[in-house]
Amino acid sequence: MHELKIFTDTPENILDSTMRASKGAFQIYKNTSPSIRKKLMYTIAEELQAKQSLLIEIAHAESHLPIDRLKQEINRTCIQLQQYADATEEGAWMQATIDNLPDPQPNLRKCLMPVGPVVVFGSSNFPFAYSTAGGDTASALAAGCSVVIKAHPAHPNTSTLVWECIVAALEKNHLPREIVQHIYGASHEVGKYLVMHENTAAIGFTGSFTGGTQLHQWAQQRPKPIPVFAEMGSVNPIILSELSLQRHANEIAEKIAQSLTLHAGQYCTNPGLLLAVESPSLGVWKERFIQAVRLTPTQKMLHRGIWDRYQTLVEERLNHPSVQTLLFSEDRVDEFAYPVLAEIHAKDFLNNSWLGEEVFGPFQMLILAKDIEELIEVYRALPGQLTTTCWIEQDEHNKFQPIFDLAILKAGRLIWRGVPTGVSVTTAMHHGGPFPVTIDGRFSSVGQDAIQRFARPVSFQNWPDQLLPEPLQAENPWKICRRVNGKWN
Repeated sequence: MHELKIFTDTPENILDSTMRASKGAFQIYKNTSPSIRKKLMYTIAEELQAKQSLLIEIAHAESHLPIDRLKQEINRTCIQLQQYADATEEGAWMQATIDNLPDPQPNLRKCLMPVGPVVVFGSSNFPFAYSTAGGDTASALAAGCSVVIKAHPAHPNTSTLVWECIVAALEKNHLPREIVQHIYGASHEVGKYLVMHENTAAIGFTGSFTGGTQLHQWAQQRPKPIPVFAEMGSVNPIILSELSLQRHANEIAEKIAQSLTLHAGQYCTNPGLLLAVESPSLGVWKERFIQAVRLTPTQKMLHRGIWDRYQTLVEERLNHPSVQTLLFSEDRVDEFAYPVLAEIHAKDFLNNSWLGEEVFGPFQMLILAKDIEELIEVYRALPGQLTTTCWIEQDEHNKFQPIFDLAILKAGRLIWRGVPTGVSVTTAMHHGGPFPVTIDGRFSSVGQDAIQRFARPVSFQNWPDQLLPEPLQAENPWKICRRVNGKWN
């Protein structure tokens, strides 16, 4: 067994020198070609694969996540790095645009340019895919930004080993190791210092609403505010129609039960709310669903703090006079997440909106509406969401059309007869949504569009060709996809 080390918070003088070194490394890295960035990111993936066994051993010890889940996650992390690397070389994300029009029109050329050093805050529930070499770091490197990573306090040893893989990749590609740096900090003061440092250009964060909004507040208090790209969780409502419950009762029960309890419900896409109209079909389905959830295995949560928080939030909800408990185990073991099911009538829920806030873990609330109009009223009252799932039959779409229209405004991803867990790393994926699930719902933290978070548009008017950035030069030396006089080529 690999010995786990204890790390202390990085002192302020080292934080300062780290950010200054990151600014210097950015001046070099921002001018690298897509082919160099691609090679670096592919090399990072190779280093992770070479150290996979040790990485999984350490991550399992620190996070309690199952071995199979960690294997899947480290593979996903490598795929992300490779996909963002390929997108970097293809170059469409740069949005290089050339308007070469006849006189007296000016010659205008525009593309996205890297913003500067990016600080990435590691995620507790994804020690690989949303942490040290995860999507935020991959996006920033693809954009041409240097990166400073704050290891999550729940898995610092995992984060350190991943960072060592990144350093090895930088050295193999003869790039400055200061392009990606690594610090530690359990104290809020470390995070605040990084956000407030003058050299920090943007923040990447995956975690709680409290943490994300605090980072955003600090970022707006700076003399020069900076963007914070925070993904902060969601209750991911599922709409259940009576007709779907009649036709697909077993399938719906099994799929939602597995989604709710997957890895102790510790996903931002965990389905925390069910919305349905009261009916005999719903009553029959509830019994099947409760039994399906009861049969799912329990699992240890990520760490004691998350488990304590889960217990507190569950107790608050079950003690509310309007909430009825459907499933709760009295025979519990510390740090293990036992699924909890509850229900409430729509009128009571509408008077207690806090009951719809996220509970991180396998907790789910069923909201009982008296009719479709009340169901729509409940959905309208919900805040922004990462996802909305509809178990609705096509032949009843007319009466549910108001839900569909609202969902486009409220959610980043709309799911038809499925479950929200499982986020594919593809260009068409949008992993984000309106506040409060993200700070800015226009951006995704998954897929090649995520690169655009760490770049900004710059336009060049009548600029000499040899002085233009490579993406905009006449010969297109990087051979990227560009839009010239309105046509892509």
